[in-house]
Amino acid sequence: MDVEENIWMRHLEMSASKPMLDKIDDELGAWCMMKKATTFETYLESLEISKRLALEKIRKTVHTAAPGAEECICYGIPSFRLNGKMLVAIGATAKHCAFYPMSGGTVEAFAEKLSGFDTSKGTIRFQPEKPLPATLVRQIVKARMAENAGNGT
Repeated sequence: MDVEENIWMRHLEMSASKPMLDKIDDELGAWCMMKKATTFETYLESLEISKRLALEKIRKTVHTAAPGAEECICYGIPSFRLNGKMLVAIGATAKHCAFYPMSGGTVEAFAEKLSGFDTSKGTIRFQPEKPLPATLVRQIVKARMAENAGNGT
């Protein structure tokens, strides 16, 4: 495990319950099995087509909601940065796709709209066959932009 992964795991361990850690262990195990990506393209190319298409849709929606967002790889997953601050990230495991608002407060603020999806403090999990609606992704991205600007969610 590299330094970034160690930091990420320590952060999760400090803020996660036992059931949440078990779920994270499952996800991390699947993630570690994948070749470590250095670009969005290499990450997405490693996925089965249904997951790739679902994440490409979110990618396009993020760029629509935040036109200046830069793509990067952070903690081994495709992420978006705006004005030097992390905005959101996307990923996939063997069992599902995920959208990471990188903010527990944002997930909590959208709890009602996310009721049909599996969520935890900073993660929204979904199946490629039942993707997150583009409207909801845009709303979450806009909320994260406001939060990063200091205007809350």
